Amino acid sequence: MKHIRRFLFSALLLCAALALHAERIKLGPYLQQVAPGGVTVCWTTDAPVKGVVTYGASGLKEKAAESQPETRHFLRLKGLKPATIYQYRVESGQARNDIHTFRTAPLPGKGFSFVAYGDNRTNNEDHRKVVQSILPLKPDFLVNTGDLVAKGSRPEQWEAFFRTAGPLLARAPLYPSLGNHEGNSSLYFQLFDLPGKKRYYSFDYGNCHIICLDSNSAFMSREEQRRWLVENLSTHQDAAFRIVFFHHPPYSLTTSENRQKYSEAIREQWQKLFEQYRVSLVLNGHDHNYQRAAVNGIQYIVTGGGGAPRYAVGPKQAWNVTSASVLHCVYFQVEGDRIKAQTITPEGKIIDTFEVEAPVKKP
Repeated sequence: MKHIRRFLFSALLLCAALALHAERIKLGPYLQQVAPGGVTVCWTTDAPVKGVVTYGASGLKEKAAESQPETRHFLRLKGLKPATIYQYRVESGQARNDIHTFRTAPLPGKGFSFVAYGDNRTNNEDHRKVVQSILPLKPDFLVNTGDLVAKGSRPEQWEAFFRTAGPLLARAPLYPSLGNHEGNSSLYFQLFDLPGKKRYYSFDYGNCHIICLDSNSAFMSREEQRRWLVENLSTHQDAAFRIVFFHHPPYSLTTSENRQKYSEAIREQWQKLFEQYRVSLVLNGHDHNYQRAAVNGIQYIVTGGGGAPRYAVGPKQAWNVTSASVLHCVYFQVEGDRIKAQTITPEGKIIDTFEVEAPVKKP
């Protein structure tokens, strides 16, 4: 009889342990696709379970729930008020996360801020330093210029990315672009809930229209993406600003001949379109440093100082305004027809400031 009791007790302990493991929130929460009236809350669990998000502008009074068990959770909160701070908490079975906050997108004409950075892939400690420097800025959303991880097919590297950036991703929606180190991995597409085609996409935020492209060699020159880009730019000329981001820079003070040739190929493919459709900002990574170029009314920013080993900057060219081989992020404040930008190191040093004015609309 004692053996039976011991067996039953052990079985109950095992079941309880398995249940707790199954309901563990593995990654997240992290935010995607913010709009004036909604946001997507994302997280993953070790086993399928129905997820719930409780939320509210003044206490956790509302609830959104999934209709079926999932391991990758993308739960859309709808009917929210623009430019409003909400509290929220994720629950999966018996597991629940801490209370976090996010801010919904403003209507056009209202100010906002965002941060761009990239190439955080290698050194988690350096990436953490950059994340900690971004947190006090309280950006409304984040743009990552690619190479979020060193090898996109390795789940443990994505876990390290979300663990390192977690405090930031829980409050600021992330818009990533595909770098060469993502390796076109299916994990990238499984973990992120991005608008439209996912490989390249666009979204509106305030008075800005923001476009993400895929600059990897297998996709950069495809006519399908070019046609999409032309249509997208031409139908969003009413936005005060058009901002484009992707991984490989069209302009860079690189010492690599292969990288120089690739930059030339990107310029040949897209630069005339950027100028024709009055793009104001182009944000890139790939080279692990900071650079700013000014060409035909467009500011080209290389922000690749997110954690990967820094690259030396090559000889200065006429189009280059400034450069530095440092960890950093770029902080943008959008107010009306003006964007103010600061490039900031983890130590709080401002190494560059600049402004962008909205292009004059064509009659």
